[in-house]
Amino acid sequence: MRLTQLFLLPILLIGMLVLAGCTQYHPREAPVVSSLIEAQTLPRYLVEKVERDGGQVVHIGETVSIVVPATELFNADSANLQYRGIELLDDIGKLISAHPSQLVRICGFTNNLGSPQRNKALSRRQAQVVSNYLWTQKIDARMAYAIGYGDEMPIASNDDRWGRKLNNRIVIHFRYDTYYNKPIGVVYVHG
Repeated sequence: MRLTQLFLLPILLIGMLVLAGCTQYHPREAPVVSSLIEAQTLPRYLVEKVERDGGQVVHIGETVSIVVPATELFNADSANLQYRGIELLDDIGKLISAHPSQLVRICGFTNNLGSPQRNKALSRRQAQVVSNYLWTQKIDARMAYAIGYGDEMPIASNDDRWGRKLNNRIVIHFRYDTYYNKPIGVVYVHG
């Protein structure tokens, strides 16, 4: 009976370790890089600076979305950049340049004040201004495109001033390429 218990105990422990996600490392196999490790590769000081200046950085897997209120970038109801908007776009350009990107999509959104055609045109112009500025920051123009949605996709109610302010936004999406370029900061172990 004791011999059976001695054999079952190591098997039980190994089973528990496997279920807990701890597996044996095989030196000939490349380790798996998880999204959590990749998330740490964004330059933290740049993320904090973008967020301090009014943007919000959302990172899921290899995709990064930067949400910026239009009031932080542009004068009211225009596509003219403010000075503080230029500083913020400089930081966003550095953040995007930190990883080779496959594609950068710049989306403009407005609230529902005014005609839908005017809102769509304004959001398209604002997105194009951001795209053009990022091009000056060494973001490849062939990999960046701008699109204006106008008031089509609100994230808040347009019934009050606060909701309208949230709906006026620029969203910059990029997905960095980990197939050809290993993420910065990840240690690869070779056996």
